[in-house]
Amino acid sequence: MRCKLAVLGLAMMAMPAQAQRLLTLEECRHLALTQSKELSITKEKALVAQSTRRAAYTSYLPELTLKAGYIYNPNPIQLLSEEQKARLGQLGTGLTSAMGNNPALAQAAATIAAKHPDMLPLVNSLSGALTPMLAQSLNQVGGSLVEALQPETKHIYGGVLTLTQPIYVGGKIRAYNAMARLGESLANEQVHAKEQELILSTEQAYWQVVSLVAKKRLALSYVELLGRLSGDVDKMIAEGVATKSDGLNIAVRLNEAEIALAKVEDGLGLARMLLCQVVGLPLEAEIRLQDESLEELPVAELRPTLDLADVLERRTEIKSLRLLEGIARERIRLVRSEQLPTLALRANYMLTNPNLNNGLQNTIGARWNVGLVLQAPIWNWGRGLHKVRAAKSEARIADYNVALAKERIELQVSQATNKYRDAYKHLAMTLKNMERAEENRKSAELGFREGLMPTSRVLEAQAAWLSAHSAKIDAQIDCRLAEMMWRRATASL
Repeated sequence: MRCKLAVLGLAMMAMPAQAQRLLTLEECRHLALTQSKELSITKEKALVAQSTRRAAYTSYLPELTLKAGYIYNPNPIQLLSEEQKARLGQLGTGLTSAMGNNPALAQAAATIAAKHPDMLPLVNSLSGALTPMLAQSLNQVGGSLVEALQPETKHIYGGVLTLTQPIYVGGKIRAYNAMARLGESLANEQVHAKEQELILSTEQAYWQVVSLVAKKRLALSYVELLGRLSGDVDKMIAEGVATKSDGLNIAVRLNEAEIALAKVEDGLGLARMLLCQVVGLPLEAEIRLQDESLEELPVAELRPTLDLADVLERRTEIKSLRLLEGIARERIRLVRSEQLPTLALRANYMLTNPNLNNGLQNTIGARWNVGLVLQAPIWNWGRGLHKVRAAKSEARIADYNVALAKERIELQVSQATNKYRDAYKHLAMTLKNMERAEENRKSAELGFREGLMPTSRVLEAQAAWLSAHSAKIDAQIDCRLAEMMWRRATASL
């Protein structure tokens, strides 16, 4: 019965699953690169850096700003006191009263009348009629002055349009733009690094699934072998040429094989879920990989060692650290520019009510001006010098980071190359060992059927065959993983 179940399991693995989605390695890579939320976040950061670079360029261009305001004054501004208003309103009355009480004027009128007696009636008539008229006219003039000197300041509003064009800012704008360009390049390198990381994780998860499928197929084959052996031993026990101990020993081995098969199936389910998570598919998605049906996993040939200098130029870490080094140097220029004078052209166009150009009348008045604004630091107790020294130290740290990264990458490339070669050598040895184990198993099974070998020797040969096949699968996967790590170390992904 167990033998039939093993054969059925092998047949089911060979049948195409209608509800499963068949994926190739390239499709898994594509899904990982398009569905990864972490990569999407990194790409958005690259867009932020791009927008920052474009915003930095606008610092070269003139800036136009508008400011407007409104003020409500419950107590309007009074240019005249109440006493001054009253005096101006009675300007004519006060003046004529002063004229009537002036002895010089009376003496002048008397002198005219004495010299010209015929004009006496005219002088008396003018003195009585002109004075009230003159007082009334002057009172009106005083009232007009009071009204004119009382502007509308209860509601004040205005606006100013300002144009500012930087002329010289100590190199700050150039440094800021250079830092923004380097920041954009750094963000793009981070996107590339995240893509490489995703590709590496995808391939590792992919080949892990393929490895476990191969081990499941091997475990089913081993269960099948033990099932056939158990059937043969049962017949031999019935004929009296084998003992029950032999049958129990095989049953124990068969039970252990079934437990191992269950563990492989559980591990395979988890590995598929991990692959689904990496490529952005639902964890419960039914997937099947193109390379699952391969009896022999593909192993790439050894590649020649690349030029280390070329590898360093291609590594994303070195590119990123050099960009950080450039940003640190531009920061020195930026900090130094804060200690230099700045010059800017500024023009203003202003609208106000009350009208500043027409005696604070309740109308809208316009005026404009243009000029240069110069600002220069004089003394700040050495703060700028300390900032420059700090920026220079940060630049030296960036230099040291580049040198340290080169040393680490050299070691990483050497280790990856050696591991790749060792994995390939180990695979060659496991293939030879598997051939011997296969031959030993066949010889033991043949000897058992002819009655020349005990069941213990057959079980040992089958166990050695299982171990050799499992080691071969592990060696093939190790070669694939070592190749991926070598491609990662040499920036060949």
